[in-house]
Formats: sequence, C-alpha cells, structure tokens
Amino acid sequence: PDGTVWSFGVNSNGQIGNNTLTNQPTPQQVAGLIDVVAVAAGAQHSMALTSAGTLYIWGDNYYGQVGDDSTTDRKVPVQSSLANVVAIAAGEYHSVALTSTGDVYTWGRNTNGQLGTGNTTQSKIPALIATGATAIGAGYDHTLFVKTDGTVWAAGLNSSGQLGDASTTQRPSPVQMTGISTATAVAGGDQHSLILLSDGTLKATGANSSEPARCVRCAPTPRAVVCVLPARSRGGAGLSSSAALECAAAIAWSDLSGLSLDRTVVARLCQRAENEFVGAP
Repeated sequence: PDGTVWSFGVNSNGQIGNNTLTNQPTPQQVAGLIDVVAVAAGAQHSMALTSAGTLYIWGDNYYGQVGDDSTTDRKVPVQSSLANVVAIAAGEYHSVALTSTGDVYTWGRNTNGQLGTGNTTQSKIPALIATGATAIGAGYDHTLFVKTDGTVWAAGLNSSGQLGDASTTQRPSPVQMTGISTATAVAGGDQHSLILLSDGTLKATGANSSEPARCVRCAPTPRAVVCVLPARSRGGAGLSSSAALECAAAIAWSDLSGLSLDRTVVARLCQRAENEFVGAP
C-alpha cells in the first residue's frame, strides 16, 4: 500500500474530500493525504489516520463531528487537534479516537448520549471519556471501547440492547458490558455490537433483525456466535455484521425465545460467516 486515500459516492457535504459537492461515481484520490494506515466513514463524514498518529477529518460537520470547534462542513481534510492517535471509528454523526496512551476521545452528535460524556450535549471538539483503553468501535448512535483488562464498555442508544448491559436503557456515561472479560476488538452497527475475544470467539448483542425498527428478536447481553472463527480480524471484529448476526441467531434466538434451529441451517449460516471472514468467493 502507498498510503493514499481514495473515495467515491455521494458528496453532498464534501465527504469525498475533493473540494467539491459533486457526487463521485468512481474512486478519486483525496489530495494531501499520505502514509495513511486507517480510514473510517460516518453517514456523511470521513476520517483518515496516518502512520505518525495524525488524524484528518472532513465532510458533514453539522453536529461538530469534524472536531474543529465549528459546524462548518469541510470539503477537504482538516487536521485534528489530537496527536498520537492509534485507532479511529465513525458513528452516524459522531467520531471516536484512541491515542497511544489509551485515552478515548469522542465528539459530534450526542442526542442519545453516544459520546459518553455524561450528558446529551453535542461536542464540537474531542472530549476525553476514558483512559486505559486498547480498542474502540462505534455504532450509529453508540460508542464502544475495550479496556486493558479485557472488559468492554459502551455508551449511547440502547433501545435494542446494543450496549450489552442487560438493559435497554440509554446510557450517557459508559457502562460495562455484561459477561465480557477477554475482549480484543469491538465493532458497532446500526443497533448491534460485535465483540471479538482473545480465543477467537465472536459475541454479538443488540438487534437481530433485518428490520431494526421491529426488532423481533433482541439480545440485551452478549451471546456467543455458534461458529468460532480464527483469532484474527479484518475490519473491526473481522466479518460483515450481517453474517455475524445471522450466525449468532442460532444461540440468541434459542436463549431468548426457546427456539431451536435445524443443524443444517446453523451450518449454512456459519459457513457464510466464515467465507466472508476469510474473503472466500
């Protein structure tokens, strides 16, 4: 990899980073970015992290998710005030960063307490919410982080149990996820969360329906995924959320509804998840 960043798609708020608001149907290099090692995308904003720990953000800034103490959309990358950043994550309209010293910062929209600042006030600059962290993740309206002791903490919207604290209560301050003590990575979706354990086991919590508004089956605490995947990851927890949650259904549905799935169905779901995990056709 040469460390350049390329983007394409809808550009209504400058999220493509090419100093225009014109939609881009083909990949285009984002000018000025080199030595990039990680990227993240929210609903309409983008993030890029360089090997030197420098963070750049651009696009929609209505809620302050660019973190430059303004609400002005940015059509080109803006350097963050944070230094020594080692990991980034983007929610729908909020941003999360982890520094080399284990500090977790959040900024942007906070309607559901997703910033973890103890209130629901949006922040236009990075706010320190935790120390001693080793990994971070973000869902649409919730934030996740792993601490050095392997526990997982989460804040924000919890309508489907995506925070994994055995409740559906919104949390403006981080709460510990139930039953997790050996986590190494986390990732968030719309209304669900994924947790990767040190032994390669994947757990999921939250909505387990393709229609989150109905949420016909929700797991408010982490449930073990029936297929154990290799202890390596690709993009957060290592596989697509859809496959992970379908696979997790075998355990979550049985635990919550007394249902049992045919073994061939479980095997098919697990095979799909494993194929996506390893990138098989």
